[in-house]
Amino acid sequence: MKESNLSIHTFVDASKTAYAACIFLRSESSTCSVTVQLLQARSRITPMKTITIPRLELMAATIGARLFSSVKQALKLPNVKAYFWTDSSTVLTWITSREQWSVFVTNRISEIRKLTTSEDWFHIPTDQNPADILSRGCGPKQLQKHKWWQGPAWLKNSKEQWPKSAVNINKKEVETEKRKSVISANNTELESISLQLAKRFSRFSKMIRVMAWILRFQPNAKDLRKCTELKNEELLNAQNIIFHEEGILRLKSRLINDEESKDFISPIIIPSKHLAVRRFIAQEHLVNKHAGALTLLTILCERFWIVKGKGLSSVIKKCLTCKRQRVKHLEGKDGIIRLAKLRTEKGNILRPIQRLYPMELTPNYEQVVPETQKVPEVVTEYPELNTDSNETVPVSRSGREIKPVKRLDL
Repeated sequence: MKESNLSIHTFVDASKTAYAACIFLRSESSTCSVTVQLLQARSRITPMKTITIPRLELMAATIGARLFSSVKQALKLPNVKAYFWTDSSTVLTWITSREQWSVFVTNRISEIRKLTTSEDWFHIPTDQNPADILSRGCGPKQLQKHKWWQGPAWLKNSKEQWPKSAVNINKKEVETEKRKSVISANNTELESISLQLAKRFSRFSKMIRVMAWILRFQPNAKDLRKCTELKNEELLNAQNIIFHEEGILRLKSRLINDEESKDFISPIIIPSKHLAVRRFIAQEHLVNKHAGALTLLTILCERFWIVKGKGLSSVIKKCLTCKRQRVKHLEGKDGIIRLAKLRTEKGNILRPIQRLYPMELTPNYEQVVPETQKVPEVVTEYPELNTDSNETVPVSRSGREIKPVKRLDL
């Protein structure tokens, strides 16, 4: 028989006790006589864990798709026409619609779509579904009465006479399996350019130069060979961008003298705790010869109004040069402060000394001076060593005279 005259019909159904699937082969001869034959059926008991009826209907559709795939391979009918029948409108909606469902539904629908096509799934009333008796169970008399293995009677009719029931979709059942997307609203604050530069560079002058090079790169990106050293105008422009010159707040003072500058009459308000401002304060502290907090605040108030200006002291305390100058010199036992002058790469540094420990040398009277070293003999009297005038004074290998050492008690 030609494959075009054959069709495979898969019926699936589920109940609280079991879910099942059965497959029928419908063949139509040249004389228009139709024969329906049961090929295979499978039923399974529902899990002990409580599962909703729509999910059980979906599990029945899954084993129906698997059963159809195995039967098609066994019969070697790759191009046979297939029909899948279910009385669950919820399962039909899950299979046909392309939405994000829960993990349970998504995994089974993806398997069904691999083995079948969504266009081959149809809805059928419950009373005309032969798989209904498989899922609910029946006794011998009821089984003999229904004779479900012969297939439904309407399947022997022509395709135009097959049942077409209206699908009533239960939106609540469908939407309960939609994937729940968690939307978290985080109050994230975007970092400004000045804060990003302040975190990357520890010097304010380096921040200005990097910002100036960024501004120069945009118009001169095509020919960077013409770029020379940065100009003062470019550095001032970069500083204005870091301080947000266009949209910044200014303090309205009582000064009305036109001879004064705009920054002096209406200074720019800047926060003392901002990292870029702290870099700027540290640079002004170095430029003004390590000025103190009050002096530096007076100088900066000519251009800026620093909110909580007392915070300058926390920046100045981190200056290493100022820390060295603030070191307390410790006195010795005699009350005298002694300082040692050390030479370093950056200049001379004074370091306090609390105690002196002279290096003691034990004279070695048995040491013999080699003849190759022409060292003149030094003969003198040492009453401290209890030696005679005729004896030789102990000397070192280089020929230097070894003298007795006294401990300094300071």
